[in-house]
Amino acid sequence: MDASDAPAAPPGSGAPPAAPPAAPPRVRGEQRLAEFALECGAVLEEVRQAWVLDGALDAGGENLVLVLHALTGTPDAAGDGGWWGEVIGPGRPVDTRRWAVLVPNLLGSCYGTTGPAGPGDRRGAGFPPVTPRDMARLVGHVVDAVGARSIALAVGGSLGGMV
Repeated sequence: MDASDAPAAPPGSGAPPAAPPAAPPRVRGEQRLAEFALECGAVLEEVRQAWVLDGALDAGGENLVLVLHALTGTPDAAGDGGWWGEVIGPGRPVDTRRWAVLVPNLLGSCYGTTGPAGPGDRRGAGFPPVTPRDMARLVGHVVDAVGARSIALAVGGSLGGMV
């Protein structure tokens, strides 16, 4: 049992109430690559990829949970208001006090990542085709950038499950 699992002092006991557990850190980031080659042969220049990390990596960088969103999703999955908020957060099945939960925005999305309507690219229908393998390779760069040595669990819904 750790301090966050300790029972609260009974009312009227004179003991101070137990402090709530500290909220795990939340970091919003953006990866930038000068270029990124796609399977179709096109090369994207000045690629941006937004991401959110809820929780902290352990000293070995081995407690990473990778969550991949659906086609129209955002990197805001955890906690109250997140699209998987009932599953990800302190005291929830994917507990961000134990796990570092990384949610990268997928390539081609419009929520902070290069795509047909994303930052720095306004090609619209002229944007080259992107495959789930392209998305996975770009996610690999984010996993490396945050310092993870391994991925304990990878999960995603819809398109995210294919990546």
